[in-house]
Amino acid sequence: MTDKNLNYQVGKNVAYKRKQLGITQAQMAEYIKVEIETISRMENGKISLSLERLQQFSEILKCSPADFLRPIPKENDEIINALSDAIIPLQKDEQEYILKFVHNTSNFFIKKRK
Repeated sequence: MTDKNLNYQVGKNVAYKRKQLGITQAQMAEYIKVEIETISRMENGKISLSLERLQQFSEILKCSPADFLRPIPKENDEIINALSDAIIPLQKDEQEYILKFVHNTSNFFIKKRK
């Protein structure tokens, strides 16, 4: 991945997380003491973010700095990630039980639609 692509992905993830929390660019600018235009340029990948700035954003947006490096989630990714997070602490047999339950429930709704 080139620097330009990385800057773009990080910026888009910052914007995505900001919007999820209902924070405006103006509020974000105020929090980190920059101009609104600077936030816009960061979110569009035109400005590289330092590690210090990524840490600031992660604290404000209640996420890990690593979250800014991940692909932007698609609509179903959030649900899949939430399910994954919910079963990770469980034991293997408990995880398999949940998976079987989800599979059976999915099949029920698919058949119901037909």
